Order: sequence, then structure tokens, then C-alpha cells
Amino acid sequence: MENQRMTMSIAEVCTSAGFSRPTIMAYINRAENPLPCIKTGRKYIVPRAALETWLMEEAARNAMSIGRPMVR
Repeated sequence: MENQRMTMSIAEVCTSAGFSRPTIMAYINRAENPLPCIKTGRKYIVPRAALETWLMEEAARNAMSIGRPMVR
């Protein structure tokens, strides 16, 4: 089993989630339900578990906003 780090860089989040850097930064900086991150100086890091939880929450929120149940 590969030993994964607990945090991801913004570049790793982009690759993993399939979003561009500007999109990830917009999610980090938005007022409502921002993407959880830790800012260290000028660098942002995202906890791997927080990204997974946030993505599931966003999928559920989007499904509710268009009136469809979320498929699991």
C-alpha cells in the first residue's frame, strides 16, 4: 500500500479533482462553503480528507439546487 501524505498542494488538488487552478482558488476564497485549506505563508495546502468531504457536500448541494437526488 502506498503511503499517502495527509495534505495536497493546489497543483495536486487540481489533478485529483479535475479542476483548473483558478477554479480551485475561487472555491477556496468564496464566502459560502469554501474549500477547506491551510495557508502557510503564500502557499495553500488542502487536507486530503477535507477535500473528499467537501467534494461530496458540493455534489449533494448541486443535486439539491437542480432538484435531483444525488446518485452514490
